[in-house]
Amino acid sequence: MEPRTVACPTAESLCRWVHRNLCDALGWEPSQAELRWELLYRRGQPCGVLFRLHGRIPTASCAIWAAAEHRLLFYDLHGHRWQTHLLTASPPLTAFAPAPTATTRTTQAPAATPMATPTATAAPATAPPHRQAA
Repeated sequence: MEPRTVACPTAESLCRWVHRNLCDALGWEPSQAELRWELLYRRGQPCGVLFRLHGRIPTASCAIWAAAEHRLLFYDLHGHRWQTHLLTASPPLTAFAPAPTATTRTTQAPAATPMATPTATAAPATAPPHRQAA
């Protein structure tokens, strides 16, 4: 599979291009699906972006932008890579960072409540119905 080249110098152009490519591969109308993304981290530092398509039908198809390698990898629902692109121009990863909030929270989250662990002798919450002998 020979990688193709594409230039997406802004975060908006990269998202638009990935959205269109994923929709085309699935045969979806772009207006019927929303593209969502999240930053990927390696050793605490952002290293790429995971793009997922959300629509009426659940899908596991996704695209991963490996920023340091300037590669955009497309995967199907089975985890097989079906397309690779080299980005000749790409936005900085900071373009995908969440916006800082106006106020910083100084309070700590409440301590987690420990969950009770079931014992081996405990009966299931809902027992299956029993058949009566005829």
